[in-house]
Amino acid sequence: MEHHIEILFISRFFLMFVIERFMRVFFDKRRTRFPVAALSYLAFPVGVNGVTTLQLFLGELPVILALILDVAPSVALLYVIALNYEGTWKKRLVAAISIIAIGGRDKCRVLCCIRRLHHLAFRSSAQAERYPFIL
Repeated sequence: MEHHIEILFISRFFLMFVIERFMRVFFDKRRTRFPVAALSYLAFPVGVNGVTTLQLFLGELPVILALILDVAPSVALLYVIALNYEGTWKKRLVAAISIIAIGGRDKCRVLCCIRRLHHLAFRSSAQAERYPFIL
């Protein structure tokens, strides 16, 4: 459990290649040169890791704020990546949101927030047994 942050960072860097494959599904032609595209792809793990580190330092956050801090930077950074490709702003936004929807990281975060809400709603064990959390 000691190296979970390092593993998270490394997995996010591998995620850049997955995002590039997803972008090829939505867009046919890149309109920027490779160095600009590479920097925008590199901004994704750096930005998302920065938000994750910020959340670790802030500690326990309200559920809605935690969801916003998880999803909003990812969509914004994916939109920045989509700016490298030819297309309308609507197509870029749909691509960014679709990649988030297809990816599993944010779904896991949403599930954790739902579990946290369940725990807060039913603090006593008798209530939790009466209303079990099944997903």
